[in-house]
Amino acid sequence: MKRSIWKVMLVFSALLVFALPGELAAQTPDGLVLNPGTATLALKGSQAFTARLTSSGTGVGGEWINFDLKPGLGGIDDDDVLTDGSGYATVTYTAGTESGTDTLIAWWSDEGRLTLADTSIITINPGSATSLNVTPGDTVVVVTEDATIVAELLDDYSNHVDATLPSQVSFSTSGLGSFGTASVNAGTGCIEVAYITDDSMATDVLTTELLVNHTRDYDTVNTIGGTPAHMQLYPVDTILVVGGNDVYFSIWLFDQYWNQTMWSDYYKGETYVVNLSASAGAGSFLEYCRCIHDYGNKRSSH
Repeated sequence: MKRSIWKVMLVFSALLVFALPGELAAQTPDGLVLNPGTATLALKGSQAFTARLTSSGTGVGGEWINFDLKPGLGGIDDDDVLTDGSGYATVTYTAGTESGTDTLIAWWSDEGRLTLADTSIITINPGSATSLNVTPGDTVVVVTEDATIVAELLDDYSNHVDATLPSQVSFSTSGLGSFGTASVNAGTGCIEVAYITDDSMATDVLTTELLVNHTRDYDTVNTIGGTPAHMQLYPVDTILVVGGNDVYFSIWLFDQYWNQTMWSDYYKGETYVVNLSASAGAGSFLEYCRCIHDYGNKRSSH
């Protein structure tokens, strides 16, 4: 009887020797790899990502793998997955409607004593261009000064779409100004063109058209007079009766092309001042600064 018990104990010990390394011995994970390491998706596209937890190259099963996203442009179907017998844990990532770059993070932690982690970079491409954002929109330009018009391409969800050719967009005016040669700004991916004014004041209507679907954007350019180069005083000649009523003079300012210009240039922060004086001592201008009436392009004084 004692010999039989001894044989059973020997057999059980042998089983332990063979079982512990594979199944019963505790495995300490020392590696975690997330695949694929990079992925490129369309808006609302999906991709499976698999993390494998290993110990000396052998998969470790029955461990929880945590998943997270930064900044979270899309979503995952689970954030805690138990590894299978080969150490694998899989989640599915689904992109949203915002283009950009997302980072999927997988990690395993041994109650805070040891942490293993890996990441995958996910690029979400925008859709096809379907609309425009044109800047500066309605604007004011001084005579002979050009303005830069910028056309940004957008998809159905207002994501920026890099332009590839300037010919994707056409520019036209109502006939008062003209455009230079359009080009794609490599830094911004937008199409830019110079709007060229002539030497007269006017309001021009600009039309920017996305040729793929004929979507149009309309903006206005108001051309105003430039820096004063000429001045006229009205009335030019006048006769006064001694002791009679005062006479009011209107002072008009003009730029080099004889466009009426403003007394103060709001866009440049400049104010133009005109000094008035009377000759031969026959009269004087009374309290000019206190008697000014501003009519936009002219002022009156007595």
